[in-house]
Amino acid sequence: MHSCNFLHHDLKPNNIAVGVRQKAGIVYLINFGLSKQFRDPNMHMHIPYINMCGLTGMAVFTSIHSHIGWELGRRDDLESLAYILIYFLCGSLPWQSCHQEGRQDVEEDFVLKLKQQINVHDLCHNLLVEFRKFLEYVCSLSFDDKPDYNYLYDLLMVSCHKRDSRKTHHLIGVSMVGNQAARIDTVHAMHTTNLAYVELGKCYAPTTFMLDTNKEFPPDCTLRLESESDIARLAYLDFAGGANAADVA
Repeated sequence: MHSCNFLHHDLKPNNIAVGVRQKAGIVYLINFGLSKQFRDPNMHMHIPYINMCGLTGMAVFTSIHSHIGWELGRRDDLESLAYILIYFLCGSLPWQSCHQEGRQDVEEDFVLKLKQQINVHDLCHNLLVEFRKFLEYVCSLSFDDKPDYNYLYDLLMVSCHKRDSRKTHHLIGVSMVGNQAARIDTVHAMHTTNLAYVELGKCYAPTTFMLDTNKEFPPDCTLRLESESDIARLAYLDFAGGANAADVA
């Protein structure tokens, strides 16, 4: 859209649609009622910076500059996109609970205050680092800067590859097999599978990431299994050995 010299001005989940069947991988932007041309299509002269009046777009997803009333640029569409991605991944944004019945001005002011107070690290603390870099980059742009779209695209591609590289096993049970071994049952892609057999008194190495918290786990760490609770703890970790836990004792 930016390559066609227009800004959307109202990016939010309600204005994003996904194709079906053969077009399931295509994302569509809809509702261009607030869209605005930001540069001349022939001379590529950018519109001048001015102080506007009032907020443009939806308070939850609009940029900080929109709250303040500044003329919006490409950076502001991308800031809204960053908020949308965080919303999709986390399920909510910190300022979504700021509803004041009948007081839209109070709600908008409170949302702005929270957006200004919450730093990028806190906002993205449970996400892959690429999402923090995305938001930091777009917030660093000046009004008429041309964003490095290739850089932003690469960040999103890296984050997708990271997520795809992790197994999506979900723990459904840990059962003892005799007195010294256990079977860890998981569900993967809606099918029950057997993830691993482990034995008490031996050590096993989890991979770098913990499935339940999405946080880094020391890659050189091994867990010695002394009890059923240790096995349950290990069950939440993705195993370096694939379908079977790797015995590194």
